[in-house]
Amino acid sequence: MTYLPPINAKVTEFSTINQYLSYMQGLADEENMPYVNVYLDVGAWMNSYKLVWNHFPKIGDFHFIKENFGVTGKLVTASGFEDAVFQAGGCSTGNLHGVLAGSHYIRAWTVHSAFTEALERLLFERFITESGEEIPIVFHNASQEPFQNKSEIYARVKLLLKVLDFKNRVRNDKLGKTAQFWLSFYLDLMSIQQAAHLAVQENDFEVRHSAWKQFLPFYVALNITNYARCASYYVGILDNIDLLYPGARQLLSDNGLSVQAQDRYLLQTAVDQRGEQ
Repeated sequence: MTYLPPINAKVTEFSTINQYLSYMQGLADEENMPYVNVYLDVGAWMNSYKLVWNHFPKIGDFHFIKENFGVTGKLVTASGFEDAVFQAGGCSTGNLHGVLAGSHYIRAWTVHSAFTEALERLLFERFITESGEEIPIVFHNASQEPFQNKSEIYARVKLLLKVLDFKNRVRNDKLGKTAQFWLSFYLDLMSIQQAAHLAVQENDFEVRHSAWKQFLPFYVALNITNYARCASYYVGILDNIDLLYPGARQLLSDNGLSVQAQDRYLLQTAVDQRGEQ
């Protein structure tokens, strides 16, 4: 890793964007690289599209995930989420705004992960009550003792399919509008959010692409103007990347979405997050 010469100007100015994109393109030409991988925050990313439509600037996944927390926060505001989190001791009232807005990144992960787990447990308890299913004894020690034979694996898959079927019926209003809301507009979105986070850690282009496509309608519906406008173009590029930029998909899939800042753990970090660290 190395650091490029600093530019003493705002990163969002058109002259600055042109300067650093031209500089990095020059470095790529010197090394005979087919593409240069540039990650920007939302302000610079938005203005870069006004300047260079023949390029493919990318917003960093750290900012992408933060914005998705903001989407989720807008959906659950005044739903009882704040009261539940505060009364459970998950977050103080002073920090709840940052959690809902996505600006408190680590705290948002902590609060939403705990709340997601609570809802999943509540939904599973309702499934057990309504279905009369009994959890096989072998499941209780599954985290310490992996399944050993086909019958144990079959029992696990059978129960999982029943749970998934129950969730689909809840999405279709089996338990009323409240349960439908929390499953369809919270748990499902958090599932996409967690998949996007894992995609960054594992440098998975396809899962990251899918997360962008699934969150895009919410940017439009909630009037998140910058993302609604630029992400529409960005997702269109991802959909047609093989046609527009031959070979770029493979380069990004190999090692172009995240970086590994240490050797102790295999999981990687978003490029823009590592830059801010």
